[in-house]
Amino acid sequence: MRAALGVAVIGICLVVVWELMVPRHIKESFTDGVADVPNLKNPLWAQFMPSRADVGEYTEEAGYVADKRYFHGYVDVQRLGLNRDYCRMVVPKGGADEEAFFACALAGTENKSSISFRTKSIKDGFVRSRDNYMRDFLNEGRDGYCAIVKTAPDTFQARCYRAGDITFNRTSIQDTDPPTEMATLLNFYEGIMMWYRFYDDMRDYAYNTFSTTAGKMTINETPDQRTTKALEFNGIDQFVRLGETKNLTFGDRTPNRFMRAFSVWVYFDEFTNNAHIFDFGNGAGNDNCFLGIIGRGNGGIQSNEIRDSILCRDQSTLTVPAAPSGAQEAPTVHPTKLMHTTDANCDVFDCKAPQVAGRRMAPLIAAATAPKFGAKTADLLYEVWDGKVRKVRVKLPNAVKAREWTHIAVTAKNMDAFAPDLQFWVNGELLYTKPAATLPLRNYTSHNYLGKSNWAAVTSQYENADELFKGKMFDFRVYKVPLPAKKIAATVAWGRQKLGLAAGAAAGSLGNLTFTKELLPEEQSRLAKQEAALAPADDTQKRLQERAARQARTGTTFYA
Repeated sequence: MRAALGVAVIGICLVVVWELMVPRHIKESFTDGVADVPNLKNPLWAQFMPSRADVGEYTEEAGYVADKRYFHGYVDVQRLGLNRDYCRMVVPKGGADEEAFFACALAGTENKSSISFRTKSIKDGFVRSRDNYMRDFLNEGRDGYCAIVKTAPDTFQARCYRAGDITFNRTSIQDTDPPTEMATLLNFYEGIMMWYRFYDDMRDYAYNTFSTTAGKMTINETPDQRTTKALEFNGIDQFVRLGETKNLTFGDRTPNRFMRAFSVWVYFDEFTNNAHIFDFGNGAGNDNCFLGIIGRGNGGIQSNEIRDSILCRDQSTLTVPAAPSGAQEAPTVHPTKLMHTTDANCDVFDCKAPQVAGRRMAPLIAAATAPKFGAKTADLLYEVWDGKVRKVRVKLPNAVKAREWTHIAVTAKNMDAFAPDLQFWVNGELLYTKPAATLPLRNYTSHNYLGKSNWAAVTSQYENADELFKGKMFDFRVYKVPLPAKKIAATVAWGRQKLGLAAGAAAGSLGNLTFTKELLPEEQSRLAKQEAALAPADDTQKRLQERAARQARTGTTFYA
């Protein structure tokens, strides 16, 4: 008996010594001593620390709203060895955005507060971004909250808030080895001036400008979209206007003279007349830098070309564009004839001769017919103006296809301040290099559009006014440094993935990585039994599919 008591006393003493040497802090009714155990795979004691059922992907603590545009998922901030702590961005119901903070509902704390393990709020200095993730960036067995943030003008870094024993640290640390997706985005941020992704929002990720829209434009803001449909333009009254000030001008943070590269994905539903993808300037033919198409594409009579000497040729042999495109014929009537047939006849008031009306003569040489579904390709046009003098004009024939996503990059080849070579890339391929070109020459411009031309209100007897862009736009960027071939290739690959054009496109928007909850063997067994119970329904579905296939092959209708 005495021996047993002695062993117990010795055990108690050892526990006390351990507590003194390795303190355990009480945290949300559970001790943190468990978190100091090495990060083992499926530790035996992890079964006593289950994920919370009252807070998760579909439920939230009363009085708060989860902002799922940011990271949300199961991670390990307690050193459990399993991803069982549910972390997300929250904001008080009815509260301002500056009250948002990042919090974790810790495993094993059912019915306790799920927001005590948290960062400080935005108004208290917490910095976040859509390019956020969680990882064990210090290799200590617990995940911290990380995000790519702007730390200085033209400088972006991946910064992390370390997960401590009872909360997240109040200051951030640079992550020098971010995940591959984040490293790719950091590469894209180098030298960025403007970055409108148009994935599920309309913000400038370079934090230099803002956008206004016309025509009640909207974008699908559903979080965690697998792929994006981008920003849609109806070609009737919708366009985007950009600016860095209240009067929507460029100049201080985004001077035009420093713009050395443009990158954008476009999708033309239809080639509207002289549609401009972007147009920065001070009006029509005044300090412009624009990228667009020529006419209505390469569809014969749909082009905006005027035939030679249209006013001097005989009408009986003239083939004119179909109205209202281009100049039209007009009837020629002698003034003496009008004296008898119009109200100019002062002698006869009762029965004038029939009113003269122009007669449309059928052309002897028929014009080419338009393609059944419109033009299939269009020529790309890039121009730079210095005041009212055009300095650069580059035309790329058939560079853009209708109803297909096309990536276009225009970039200086080097940092020459006066006349750098200018490269034109389409879908990752270099199409043309213009030697000794000219960059935009004005710092300040007041009419800066996406999807609208500065010539939209200008017309003449020889051509129609430029029309609005009709289609979709994605990932519009402006750089102050040249784009090398490697970055252009990475941009194309990233865009194809986000647009769903590449196999294996990643789920989740932007860099908003999500983690799945890891299960113990007994939980895996329970889920396997649930799936087995659903097998008959799956077999029924399979039989229905086979029946439909037989019906399609034989034309026979099968009944259950």
